[in-house]
Amino acid sequence: MGGKFGAPHLGTVFVNVTGSFVIGFIAALGPMPFARQVLMIGILGGYTTFSSFSLQTLELAQEGKWATAGANVALSVVLSLAAVALGHLCGAGVRRVFFPAEK
Repeated sequence: MGGKFGAPHLGTVFVNVTGSFVIGFIAALGPMPFARQVLMIGILGGYTTFSSFSLQTLELAQEGKWATAGANVALSVVLSLAAVALGHLCGAGVRRVFFPAEK
């Protein structure tokens, strides 16, 4: 299942974590106009790859690579949650700097 750039599931983890960071950042900027909702749900929701994650985890399990499948689940969930929290924190900081009068 490896390739030129390593195991495909690690690329999926990367995409899910970076997408989670950006979604958290955008969410912290404040009320959501329609355009921002489209960006978050449509574009970033399409960028993050839950279906690919699910398929890759299933394939790892079917190949008997239970530890790798479990690590894939744990890494994806924990790192994505940490990334969305960090993105939210960064977005809130940007909002305080550029829009101090808003709450």
